[in-house]
Amino acid sequence: MSARRIVPPVVRLREVGQGIMACVFISYSKADGDFAENLKSRVEKAGFDTWMYEDKLRAGDDWREEIDQAIREAFALVWVPGKIA
Repeated sequence: MSARRIVPPVVRLREVGQGIMACVFISYSKADGDFAENLKSRVEKAGFDTWMYEDKLRAGDDWREEIDQAIREAFALVWVPGKIA
């Protein structure tokens, strides 16, 4: 019996709250930044907004609160396991 690849159905975004579009939260380590950027590009080409800490966090931000809020508001979370993970 050959292995079958499971392909999830395409999910389209819908508006959440007051016109805020839900996003795909991408969690990754800095060492995997190139892979994460490639993933981000592909997700955005598919029509989804993304959230990555290097794009969204600024000096002085309460990073714990910003990340927590982004995860709560995301419709999907993608974890990029590093080589050590």
